[in-house]
Formats: sequence, C-alpha cells, structure tokens
Amino acid sequence: MSTTTTAPKRRTWWSRRIRLQFSLRTMLLAMLLSGPVTFGWLAYIRPYQRDQAVAQHVTDLKGSHGFETQGPSWLISLLGEERFQRLVWIRLKGQEINDEDIRFVSGASQLRSLTLSKMRDISDASMVSIGTLKELTTLTISSRQITSWGLAELLPLKKLRVLKLYNLQLQGEGLAPLASFKELEELTLWCRSVKLKDSGLRYLAGHQRLKLLEMRNLTLRGKGVKRFQSDRREDAP
Repeated sequence: MSTTTTAPKRRTWWSRRIRLQFSLRTMLLAMLLSGPVTFGWLAYIRPYQRDQAVAQHVTDLKGSHGFETQGPSWLISLLGEERFQRLVWIRLKGQEINDEDIRFVSGASQLRSLTLSKMRDISDASMVSIGTLKELTTLTISSRQITSWGLAELLPLKKLRVLKLYNLQLQGEGLAPLASFKELEELTLWCRSVKLKDSGLRYLAGHQRLKLLEMRNLTLRGKGVKRFQSDRREDAP
C-alpha cells in the first residue's frame, strides 16, 4: 500500500508581506482609536486621584477631611462610588503646617469648606494658594503672619458665605478686599495687630446678606461706627 504525501504549500514572500502589512495597520488603527480615549480617561480621573493624594497628606498632618461622590451616575454605577470621590471639606490644626502644605492641599479644587487653626508658619503665600479654591463657601484661618496683602489674595473667592479670620495683622485700609465678598453672611475678625482706620468699616456697608459680624481687638471710634450704620441703611433695598 503506497501513501502519497503532499508537500506543504510554501507562502510566497509577497503573501507574507501582505499579512504583515495588514497586521501592522490593524495595530496602528487600534492605537489611534484607543489613544484619545485613554488620554481622555486619564485626564478625567486625574482630579479624583489628586484628591486622594491630598486626603492622604491631610491624614499625615493629623487633619480631617470629608468626601462627596461626584460624577456621571452611569459611570458610578458601572465602576463604583469609590472611584468618584471628591474632597469637599478639610480641617487642619497645628503649628508645623507650612505654606508648602497649603499649596498641596489647594490641589483639591472642589473644596467648599477649609479650616486652618492655630497656624504658626503659614503666611500670605498660603493665601495665594487658597485664592485658587473658587468653590469655597466657608473659610476659617488663624495665623499671625497673614497681613492685609494676603487678605487681598482671596478676591477670586466669589462664593464665600462664611469667613472667619483670627490673629491677622491688618493696617490702614486693610478691610478693603472684603468689599468684593458680596455673598458674605457671616464675618468674624479677631485681629492680633491692628492699625485700621475707622473708615475701613465702609467696605462692609454694602453687604446686605451679612447676618453676623463679630470683631475683636478692633478699636473703632463712635464716628466710624455711626457712619457704618448709616451706610448700611442707605444701601438697604
């Protein structure tokens, strides 16, 4: 019984070249299609990753913080809430915290409330960082190194409702920046070193939403207070 064997067909060089070109084209097409998607996804999740890094830094500084789930509901359902947590409040207390710490914390762009208590080493430079947190509605700061110049760095915070400032060093027309915070409902000023003019109160006269004004260590003559009260009445709707 004889058997016949058939030699395997050899692929020609041009056949192999066509297959290779097809494979390369498929790979390049996949890369071109997935590149923008991958880049867009990375850009989208970067703020969430940054907030996680800020939260860890706050924990290392023995502070506290709170998250809120933010993002498309369908993505949250698909991937889980833990991937879509944004920092919305931070509380820090301690004398070892410095301007660089505050600069890092300001990376949490969705913060609505920030409390910095008993700070020794944060200065006007920290106010520059805080001024980038445009979603802030509540801000509390206690520091002996913050001056009128630093207060002016908070001007971008148009959504502020509650502002509490302790141990500041204000002088001259130091309250002038407060005129821009038209949404203020509560204002507390406990100043450590004060050389303010009575006329400085006029910058608060137009705040018709202001329900609570608390000031300590501020020496104001009767004339300045009366002018403030008169301006408030004139600006009333």
